[in-house]
Amino acid sequence: MFKEVKELVDGVLCVIPGGNPVPTEGVRLRLVVDEDSWEAQFRAPGANGYEIAGAGDLPPGEQEEVSLQCYNGPPDAEHWIRFEDFRIVRL
Repeated sequence: MFKEVKELVDGVLCVIPGGNPVPTEGVRLRLVVDEDSWEAQFRAPGANGYEIAGAGDLPPGEQEEVSLQCYNGPPDAEHWIRFEDFRIVRL
């Protein structure tokens, strides 16, 4: 199991894995998975292509799953998040 996320780390917006700083609130995340490996990618709005945030091997498995999670933030403020163009595609 691993996570791919835009996260506030020490006051800086970053993409995890890799800790890559992103200069904008909006960022597009992409996860490419094949039989035995994964590659986490990200792209800021207006960028020409995706950058690699991290990559690694996957152990063999039979029931892979995807989970979307949203949490944290100040307890006295509204919390909103928008997912756009979420899809799982078998290539």
